[in-house]
Amino acid sequence: MASQMQIRTYKPEDKDQVIKVIKAGYETVGLAINLFGKDADLNDIQGHYAPPDSAFFVMEMDGDTIVGTSAIKKTGDGVCELGRQYVRPPFHHRGIGTSMLDEAVRFAKKQGYKSVELYIAPEMTQARELYEHYGFKFQGERQTPTWGKEFGFTLQL
Repeated sequence: MASQMQIRTYKPEDKDQVIKVIKAGYETVGLAINLFGKDADLNDIQGHYAPPDSAFFVMEMDGDTIVGTSAIKKTGDGVCELGRQYVRPPFHHRGIGTSMLDEAVRFAKKQGYKSVELYIAPEMTQARELYEHYGFKFQGERQTPTWGKEFGFTLQL
């Protein structure tokens, strides 16, 4: 029997599974999760990604297993940031990342955002391919105290 997949908004009981999805994504590129530093937003997902300007989505399989995540956060007037876009490695190449991206972009458009920005670690080559294929344009790199070197991309809506 085929698995049933559904995208829905985050619920507090999802927290442990969400952290596992993101941790697994980090591990595929040699990064580590840090809930007391760069990943502190995961300690209060509902507060950090609070509606109506922001949202955190999960892809749920068979009603109980989270296999993907994606989030939109307002960063300025008409601008939002896509983040927390991860898929558990065993579920890569099944269209889940694109479906999560579709949902996030749909939300951004509905909220009236004019552009979506995102930043990724240079090691995230598969993510970069997905974003560029989707229409995001490379904007250059930046150095941050929290994440180090990041590549920036923008999608005009």
